[in-house]
Amino acid sequence: MEIFSFLFFIMVAPLAFALLIPRLWLVPCSVLVLLAFTVLWIDEQRMQCGSCGGPFSGLGFAFLAIALAGFIVGAVVRALIAFFKPAKTFSPGEVRATNLLTWALVSATMAVLTTGLAVVLLNKMFDSGWVTHLGICLLALAWFFGAPVIWRKGNGAESVWYSLLHPGGVFRWAGAIAMFFLLAWSVRTVAAAQEAAELAADGRPYCLTISTETGQRPARTFWDLSGFSMQADRGGSSRHAALVTGDVRTPAWFYWSYRRGAFVLDFLGWPVTCEPQSNFAKNLPAMQPVRAVDTAASFWLGRGQWHIPAGYRGSGGDRPPVLYFYARGRDFEPLPLRTGKLVYDMEMSNSEVRVTLCDLERLHAWQAQNDSNHKVEPAGMEAGLEKQSVDSRGWSSRQFQFLGRDKTGRVSTWLHCYQGGNVCRHAFRRDGVVVEFQQPLAEFAQWKASQDAVWKRVQSFAVIWPDAEPERCKS
Repeated sequence: MEIFSFLFFIMVAPLAFALLIPRLWLVPCSVLVLLAFTVLWIDEQRMQCGSCGGPFSGLGFAFLAIALAGFIVGAVVRALIAFFKPAKTFSPGEVRATNLLTWALVSATMAVLTTGLAVVLLNKMFDSGWVTHLGICLLALAWFFGAPVIWRKGNGAESVWYSLLHPGGVFRWAGAIAMFFLLAWSVRTVAAAQEAAELAADGRPYCLTISTETGQRPARTFWDLSGFSMQADRGGSSRHAALVTGDVRTPAWFYWSYRRGAFVLDFLGWPVTCEPQSNFAKNLPAMQPVRAVDTAASFWLGRGQWHIPAGYRGSGGDRPPVLYFYARGRDFEPLPLRTGKLVYDMEMSNSEVRVTLCDLERLHAWQAQNDSNHKVEPAGMEAGLEKQSVDSRGWSSRQFQFLGRDKTGRVSTWLHCYQGGNVCRHAFRRDGVVVEFQQPLAEFAQWKASQDAVWKRVQSFAVIWPDAEPERCKS
């Protein structure tokens, strides 16, 4: 009963507020309330993480939606009453005040939206924090000096520029102030991030990475720690920025939280692409020094150090520790160079090599065994491997898997092929590492040579080979 009373209250209160708004103030008050609801909605979304699950994830969304629905209903009813009710005479001062407030809210909203769009475009085009801030500064100046032009043909043109009692003046000042406020917030974030980084590192060497359109990269200037630069989802990352400290073989990860204004211990992890140093954040320069460009992927991962040439488009993940690269041919050579944005197409899919730096019990998720979804039967031997037919529930194509075993009887080689297909999935285990790739069916008999070739390629990427199985394999 209490929950229904609460839900009734959070809907009736906004409805009653909307009905009590004076007719003249209906538009500016509605805009102000909708802006407030938008801010609360965004704040609730960042706090609750509805995609994380749990019985209360999304509960705040429901409360906000109910309250907003109540206000909208009240505002619509109030507008209908005002429409059919005879107009009331208002004083010129009251009319001017509501008009100016409306223009101020519209201007600030447009300025915030314009700034947000400009930040996204500038980050995507230049990936340079100081260029983004310079662009927003110029945009604010352009707004300040250019916005009143639309009113200049009317009477009292001079008041457009100087008077806050004119819509043009209010539009100009409100938008410019909103943009400069966002600039100040972004720059202020630099100092906050620097202090938070020192606190999280607790005297240990550390380094920082930020999210970009091409993934996480090391912070290069202190502008990378600004609010405009530390933005999640720029390259599909869920983190605005990440801090890594401790031994590079067994690093500890933290992520930047705007809500807490601090770096928070992270349950995720990434390859260590930066070099931990003392006072890393405070020693970042204002401008990036000119250096030779190295497009290769260099990082620590899984207790090892790796250097993957650019042609292989190398990357990695840390739970579990996995290397990715793309290669083709019997010797696993890099793919031809491409211009423009990288597109994950069929060629990329067929050439992907996945190296899991863990001794997995099952070589591949598709490795079948007799259960409710699969029926596995022996089918003889082929190319020195056990051949098994696999009948999967809901799958009409005939499948075969091939198994090779080590001296202890443990599966060390696995291939999966469809009848009539031209490639097979291939996975094998060696020295506590599992490697997966696509094996052309025409080269099936050379499966052992393919394993040796790809293993040689993996070893060529290791600057320092892992000295033990990573802890991430056990979590």
